[in-house]
Amino acid sequence: LLKQESPELLQLIEDLEVKLMELKDELHPLLQMVRNGTIPQGRGSRYLQNYCANISFYLLLKSRRLPVHSHPVIERLVAYRTIINDLAVVDQRLSSQVRALLKSYYDQKERKPRREKKFAVFLPLEVKRTKPQRAPALANG
Repeated sequence: LLKQESPELLQLIEDLEVKLMELKDELHPLLQMVRNGTIPQGRGSRYLQNYCANISFYLLLKSRRLPVHSHPVIERLVAYRTIINDLAVVDQRLSSQVRALLKSYYDQKERKPRREKKFAVFLPLEVKRTKPQRAPALANG
């Protein structure tokens, strides 16, 4: 039934999983290096984030059982997929440089002491709790 109603859905879910892993494992560290000035800023990560956002939006429409065949998100997804396929050659040429940058990032990350963030939602003991103040009443006017 799923293949009959939405043959593209399974491929898009697989694409989303792959691209989200790429965002987490590769692009997030590269963005950290951009923020700290190690490498210059680029558009590739924003492009991939937008692609994943469009897939997520498509999945949202499908989960609400809304028709998607004529929706503009389909055209966007096709355009993104085409460009990603076209850029595969460039990606291969840069892969050794990207791997070297990622290795450097993860090596530095391992050297830094890790802080335990298990219960970060709890307030530290030295923080004093204050009673919330009431908002002033609004005058009718």
